[in-house]
Amino acid sequence: MENFILISDPQVRGKLYNFIIYTLLFSILIRTIVLGFFLLAGGSSVANSILYDPLHHYQYGIIIIILALIFKKLLKNKFLIILAIGTSLIFEEYTILFNDLNIKLPYFYLSSIDNISFCVFAAISLIFVLFLRSRK
Repeated sequence: MENFILISDPQVRGKLYNFIIYTLLFSILIRTIVLGFFLLAGGSSVANSILYDPLHHYQYGIIIIILALIFKKLLKNKFLIILAIGTSLIFEEYTILFNDLNIKLPYFYLSSIDNISFCVFAAISLIFVLFLRSRK
């Protein structure tokens, strides 16, 4: 269990753990913001225009990842965080991404099952990665 992720260099392994932790934390933060927005503004014209907008935030996540990879040398220390933000935008909206790829899930984005499964997966993954990181 000590070297669960098969990366021998401890510095690279530490960066990978940090990337996963950042991604999970940003995903939880984004989901909280989205849920809060729709709870507060649900049914308003602003909420409907955002909800039915053809651009989704997973698409912005893809753009952020591409830009981060292009400007990696310029970003230096912020590269990992920006990459995690882009990845978390994709991860948070996985149901819509799967739907766009014609992979049908038995539930929809922001449904009760989606929210519960997303939070449980993120929490368990976060605890697991924190445990692995503490065993350096």
